[in-house]
Amino acid sequence: MRVVKIGLLVICFFACSLGVSAQIWPPAGMLGTGDSISPWEINTPEHLNALADYVNTGNGNSTNGICYKLTNDIDLSGYNWVSIGYNDDPHIFSSTFQGYFDGNNKTVKNLTINRPMEVLLGLFGFIYSASIENLGVEDCNIVGFGVLGGLVGVSLNNSTIANCYVTGSVSGNDKFIGGLVGRNYNSTISNSYAVVNVSGEESTGGLAGYSGRFGGDTTSKSIISNCYVAGSVSGGMGIGGLVGENGWTIVSNSYATCNVSGEEYVGGLLGVNFANSSISNCIATNESVISSVNTSMINRIAGFNEDGSICNNNYALSTMVVQNGSGTVNITNGLNTIAGMEKDVNILQSLLFYTTTGNWYNNTTWDITSSTAVWDICEGKTLPWLRWQKIDCNKIGIAEVVEMINIKIFPNPAQSQFTVTNTENADIQLFNALGQEVFHTYSKEESTVVEVGSLPQGVYMLKVVQKDGSFSVHKVVKR
Repeated sequence: MRVVKIGLLVICFFACSLGVSAQIWPPAGMLGTGDSISPWEINTPEHLNALADYVNTGNGNSTNGICYKLTNDIDLSGYNWVSIGYNDDPHIFSSTFQGYFDGNNKTVKNLTINRPMEVLLGLFGFIYSASIENLGVEDCNIVGFGVLGGLVGVSLNNSTIANCYVTGSVSGNDKFIGGLVGRNYNSTISNSYAVVNVSGEESTGGLAGYSGRFGGDTTSKSIISNCYVAGSVSGGMGIGGLVGENGWTIVSNSYATCNVSGEEYVGGLLGVNFANSSISNCIATNESVISSVNTSMINRIAGFNEDGSICNNNYALSTMVVQNGSGTVNITNGLNTIAGMEKDVNILQSLLFYTTTGNWYNNTTWDITSSTAVWDICEGKTLPWLRWQKIDCNKIGIAEVVEMINIKIFPNPAQSQFTVTNTENADIQLFNALGQEVFHTYSKEESTVVEVGSLPQGVYMLKVVQKDGSFSVHKVVKR
């Protein structure tokens, strides 16, 4: 049987076998044998949906150790997606995904889940001892109750997620809401990112809503490393740019550049850092961390650090705004505290900062210098980005605002679109906080409308290059 009481933080699981299922694998036309040399090849929405049907009717155990590979980009437009490992029956472990899923650097686009009263939602609802890698989920729109993630609802029992990303929005009415993963139990997330708008009531984070141990396991910790988040995170209690609630988890070499807002236990990186957890060598580059109530449980790195937890060598953007219901919160710098040590943006965009051993816990620098390193950076233009993203530094980045009086932008802040004036024969580019181009057009009109409805909330830079070569740069806020 299964009992899920999200509001009371009670999740009980009992495994049993569903027996013979009506679903047959493989579906017609699918190639492969399911081993590492010849994985099952998923190249259509129908194939991916067939995998969901197969797992969700009690065949999850049959995916254990089986390999799957995405061979095309998949567009899920038209689906109200039923998650792979969608547990609407009591037979939990028999309807979890337990295999190896290689995204093959392909994307699943337009993932829509509109199930406001349901839990355990994502492209994958529940994975158990599974592996998901090299997969992008773009333009997702997920609305559920609790335990939601753009990629995975629940990751359990030494599962691994690597080289994955999510863009879009994830919204829940209760707890454990994450841009990438809702609940991360005794599992590893690495080399991944989320550019998302995430909202939930409690335990809500840009990467994971909650990360910690499962049941009474006190011997193993999940790990979160080499990850970043952009966009926005909002909610009530336990709200963090990276992780809402961090328990029995080692978080390292990661950063968040999203705006964070909540009530109690609100932090640029972690809402709460529980005992037996650590956060080291991380950076909070959020423009703002704001609570709507008069609370002291708010800070740049973590809203609260429980006795027995560790904060080592963490940094924060010097211009970050931290406010509660009474106004600006006074912050005291502390390299090994929940405030972190402040640094100017020009330092945080410098390769030298990440390669200087004295800056980092145990003198362990970020892996950023070699051609096979995890990270790369566009010197003086961006924060670090994952090398597998293959960003062209010549095509991105704006260092400062240079405004021309004859350019008008309205409305600003904008929600779905804004208009730019004096754009006849002008080149128009919009960049996100990482310096990545998210919009580009050449205009022949006196005014140009820029659509931003699908972009995450945050600050963007608009560059307008006139036909005579002169240009202006403007800050635009997407709300």
